[in-house]
Amino acid sequence: MRVCVDTSSLWKKYVEDDHSDLLAQHLNEADEVVVSPVTFLELTAVLTRQVYQKEISQSAADLLAREIAIDFDYFSVIEFNDNLCECGMKLLNKYQLKTLDTIQLASAVLSESGIFITSDLKLGKIAAREIKKVAIV
Repeated sequence: MRVCVDTSSLWKKYVEDDHSDLLAQHLNEADEVVVSPVTFLELTAVLTRQVYQKEISQSAADLLAREIAIDFDYFSVIEFNDNLCECGMKLLNKYQLKTLDTIQLASAVLSESGIFITSDLKLGKIAAREIKKVAIV
């Protein structure tokens, strides 16, 4: 099964969280993991912010960055193109989402995944109107 994972949930793959086990279960069941074209940038931003705020060391961030880069060799990344923008505009006009949430949801819609995994309750509620199955982790 193809799964689309937003950044908030994918982050739980790299740091221990109450719902990391649930995410791991979904990822283990997946034949393909799909992410949006902004996911790598968002994950990098989280790492940078955590180092700046001294929540993690630079060496820990470097290790996580390498792990993320390796994973992205296996993830399918939705292309940022006219189709994504068009789908995003429709969703934006329909739901008045934040920009990055719009890109995440449009990516999930276009991926035609069996499930969209998010940790954002608001995004999950909206996604449930557009996608067959949504998991909140």
